[in-house]
Amino acid sequence: MLASHFYESFTKLDNEFKATGQHILSIPLWTSVLKLVEAWEEKHPKTKVHIGTPLYFLSVAYFLTQNNDPAFIYLIKSIDGDIELSKHCPEFHYPEKEPAYLTVCLVDDSDNFMHDFIVIPLRSQLLDSIQKYNGLFGKESRLSGIHELDSKFLQKRDTLTVNIELIKQLFVLELVKLLQLRNMELKIDNRFFQMLLLNRLFSLALVVDKLLYVNYASEAGNSDKHPQMFDCVISYARAHNIAKKDIENLKYDRYNPEQALEFLLEKRSQEKHDIVSREMFPILIAHVIRNTSAHKIHAVEVLSSKFKEILQSLMEAVFIMVGQMPARNDSYY
Repeated sequence: MLASHFYESFTKLDNEFKATGQHILSIPLWTSVLKLVEAWEEKHPKTKVHIGTPLYFLSVAYFLTQNNDPAFIYLIKSIDGDIELSKHCPEFHYPEKEPAYLTVCLVDDSDNFMHDFIVIPLRSQLLDSIQKYNGLFGKESRLSGIHELDSKFLQKRDTLTVNIELIKQLFVLELVKLLQLRNMELKIDNRFFQMLLLNRLFSLALVVDKLLYVNYASEAGNSDKHPQMFDCVISYARAHNIAKKDIENLKYDRYNPEQALEFLLEKRSQEKHDIVSREMFPILIAHVIRNTSAHKIHAVEVLSSKFKEILQSLMEAVFIMVGQMPARNDSYY
């Protein structure tokens, strides 16, 4: 409580910086506070001071200056501190009620300072993607709406699969970065910009890869070796009564990346699928993006004309995977 009072003495100055458009000055402000705490702890090694508050405000400052990677690093560190504090003070209900957790989990709570410029835009983007997904897939949809995405992924807490926390954090960070690129005031479309878009798509494909591994790795490998994404894709297919040969008969891997994406996007939009179900195609699109991004520096040309459709497909792959996961478990950590 003394530490909280100490931090509050700096919030007036922090608020002044934000109100006058000088929020970049909040970075050295909160960095200095954290260094003060670190120096004090070195002199008092038996005492640990909770630093969730300055980490959160430092994260806010980085987000406001659009430095998203350090913003997320400090945000996650803040949550880690809140989790540790909950072990000693469970009555505080950490981290669930704290703004860092509310931000990372995209909780619709207006008491969070980052609610308006992080949570609301991302939830709006997700809602739009889910509606498009349900409109295309209809009765085949695996995810009913954004509240199911909340309970099964964004706001799920489960000690047995802490990997899900890391996957969720990567997913939300990539949504933030995509939002930043989409909101650029000057639209520039050149090969370097395409390469940046490919990087963002690659990270979303990585989210799909990790979700596959967490949920469908039993047939694809053992604990000593991480299986290739395609092995996890086949494991998923078998779990849904689709034979490996049926996936291989699509022969999409024989095409170059542009042709493969064009082919899979066309298949995804078709109404009838007799052998390979529609839900496999967003997952296969994620596989193509994953391999293309891992082995090629240059962006594929199809990104210029099909970026929105590819992005939607990757979101659908996430929805398909998440929709089959169990609902929220509140016994976290």
